[in-house]
Amino acid sequence: MSRHRLDRGAVAPVPDGSDSAPDEQALDASAVPPCDLDAEGLILAHALANGPIVGLLAKHFYSDANRRIWAEIVDLERTGSRIDVALVAARLRTAGRLEQIGGAAYLSGLAHGTPAVLHVAEHARVVAGKARQRRAVAVCQAYAAAGHA
Repeated sequence: MSRHRLDRGAVAPVPDGSDSAPDEQALDASAVPPCDLDAEGLILAHALANGPIVGLLAKHFYSDANRRIWAEIVDLERTGSRIDVALVAARLRTAGRLEQIGGAAYLSGLAHGTPAVLHVAEHARVVAGKARQRRAVAVCQAYAAAGHA
């Protein structure tokens, strides 16, 4: 089983290269928060075949479905169980959450529809970095809301 470690100190938000103030769309509450769903899918595909990445947490995933899948994978690893699509699907089904994540077809698509994942640690750093960006946005929104009160 290959194990990858997420270097928590190595992730920093990537600047967009502009020195201008954010535009109105960037401040729009309906805008999609920072995330990389492709990277999340690649990480899950890797974990279904090789086990979870050390240091990556469910809260780092933007997608609720991906967070639930990751939590099951990590729990299987923690208990010493093998990890595969059927076991993750069974656990989600038992918890009444399989359909909430898109069903067995979504899991199967992750595992079988994703090419071999190279550089999974880099994808993990991207996902963790996006999570930090979402937390920063939430803090800024809270300050902005407090300023309007």
